[in-house]
Amino acid sequence: MSTLILEDHKLHYTCCQSNKKNPTLIFLHDLCMDSGMWQRMLQDTGHHFNLLTYDFYGHGKTTDCSKASSFDLLFKEFVTLLRHLDLDKVHLVGCRYSAILALEIALQIPHRVETLTFMSLPILTQNYSYDEETTNLQLLQIDRQLFLKRYLVQSVYPVTLSKARIITRALRNVLTRHIRSSIEGIMQMNDLPRSGFIEKLKQLHQPVLFMHGACDPTFPAALAMIFSHYAANSRFHACDSRSFFTDPPGPAGIRSKFAQSFYK
Repeated sequence: MSTLILEDHKLHYTCCQSNKKNPTLIFLHDLCMDSGMWQRMLQDTGHHFNLLTYDFYGHGKTTDCSKASSFDLLFKEFVTLLRHLDLDKVHLVGCRYSAILALEIALQIPHRVETLTFMSLPILTQNYSYDEETTNLQLLQIDRQLFLKRYLVQSVYPVTLSKARIITRALRNVLTRHIRSSIEGIMQMNDLPRSGFIEKLKQLHQPVLFMHGACDPTFPAALAMIFSHYAANSRFHACDSRSFFTDPPGPAGIRSKFAQSFYK
């Protein structure tokens, strides 16, 4: 893992570059997680791509300062990393919170994003209730261990020891204020006029792959499939027997061929 010194914190990233001419895939981790969540998927991606993962501000091994995490901060962090690594066009892969971040990045710098992969993109509308997030925030402040158990039960299917270890380790390194500010940022963004996801999905011109767990308890896969059609050039894949913590579809060989056909 390498380190990029920014203005007020140190960003830790891992860049595996097999060939400068190969497509570059950037995997953005979820809120409360770190780049370790992609470990299994990266093992099966193959050697046809350049792979980049990094820990967000205040997550994993990346440090923080007095500022609370926000979309603006994470966007600037992302652009700075692209500049540092001299990356022009990239393919973005995001999961849940980072899928929203990937969407915002693609809208702000569309010329730099060749494709998008949304894993368990939260389907937020102005009629969406945030009672669940409010409850989670209150629980996080009172009892982080109980929050972790609730997080696992609600978000991971099936719950396995390996997944529980990844989430437990990552969550230990994230301060409550960063989680709170990130969730509040989503709520504020969704309350703005014409900021709904439908309008934003309609603005996308890149190829978009939607991957959604068939057992996602919060955002049903059927609803996600309907929303995916608002992106002009989209594909949808439902991951059987999975929630948000999705694994790539099919055996490793099929996954590698699928990736080569989409991220080309």
